[in-house]
Amino acid sequence: MTMSTDRIADPSDLATQQEQRFLDAALTVRKPTGPVANGECHNCGAEVSEGLRWCDSLCRDEWEEDQAHAARAGSDE
Repeated sequence: MTMSTDRIADPSDLATQQEQRFLDAALTVRKPTGPVANGECHNCGAEVSEGLRWCDSLCRDEWEEDQAHAARAGSDE
């Protein structure tokens, strides 16, 4: 008797795969938040490639921290 090498899919594996497909689809239509890309880093002003808003993750993080600080300062008024 020969055994089939086909596996029966585990329901949790199938659910994980389905969840990933939903997440991938959602990310493709998600609108970016924050400033519009304009050819320069919104934090330091360095020239960046088309479609980018910051030159690196450090500048992005600093910009986000500055925005959060400004929002907190504005809510204190």
